[in-house]
Amino acid sequence: MTSIFLVFSSPLKYKISAFIRPTPKNNNLVKSTTNSILYAELVIRMIDFKKIKGIVFDKDGTLFDFSLSWTSWAIRIITVLSKNNNVETSKLADALGFDLNNNRFKNGSDFIAGTVAETAKKISQVIPNKSEIELEDFLILEATNQSQTPVKGLESTLLSLNRNGFILGVATNDAEGAAISHLKNARIYEHFDFVVGYDSGFGSKPDPGQIIAFCTQMNLKPNEVLMIGDSTHDLIAGMNAGTIPIGVLTGPAVKADLKPYSSRILNSIADLNDLLKLKATKFVEN
Repeated sequence: MTSIFLVFSSPLKYKISAFIRPTPKNNNLVKSTTNSILYAELVIRMIDFKKIKGIVFDKDGTLFDFSLSWTSWAIRIITVLSKNNNVETSKLADALGFDLNNNRFKNGSDFIAGTVAETAKKISQVIPNKSEIELEDFLILEATNQSQTPVKGLESTLLSLNRNGFILGVATNDAEGAAISHLKNARIYEHFDFVVGYDSGFGSKPDPGQIIAFCTQMNLKPNEVLMIGDSTHDLIAGMNAGTIPIGVLTGPAVKADLKPYSSRILNSIADLNDLLKLKATKFVEN
């Protein structure tokens, strides 16, 4: 069930904290649309963005354009694994949730929001001569070396947030090493105080462990933190950590997918300046 706690901080103002609890029948975190809409609608009414001190970003589809960054990777992975293991490309594409006819990931592909380990498990079902660990190591290496395409206004937005005193973090279902490599290659690593992946010891999204760790290590209250992401995994994780979930449309998901779980939906992180009422930072990106 969903428990809503109203915490009175003064006679006239109150804050909301929503905790999505496990149900007796299913030990997973509750993700029902009804509960999510209730949470999002209440949060929209309560948010005071002036109190925000920290922002956690998803990586793929949030900091980097998902399709421009990962389509070529998927095609290469399918080709290499097919050739080296004598497996039909169509079977590998199905395992990745990739549409070879249109060169794009299918809606609902586990790769979009899942972990590398989850992807390796899917692929192992069509390449039985390779262990999940072997495939996971291969995928991490290939992902680490994959060139990323930043979303428009990425560096100038991060610079503006830094200059306005926000503490920034990255919580991704990619491997931590790959994430750090991508951030460094894009020359934005120095903007972040916290970077974790699914293998960092805090779990993976939609579980809230990564975001709770950010709040704990940065000494921030959850209601002082935004969780920015392009998938329901990101937003559900933010909700269950008690932070404020903000959706962005730079990944495969559309507005209707994200709306039940978002307090706001932005076209991209570049809209954060307006949301937080910051003065734009003059910056020419390379």
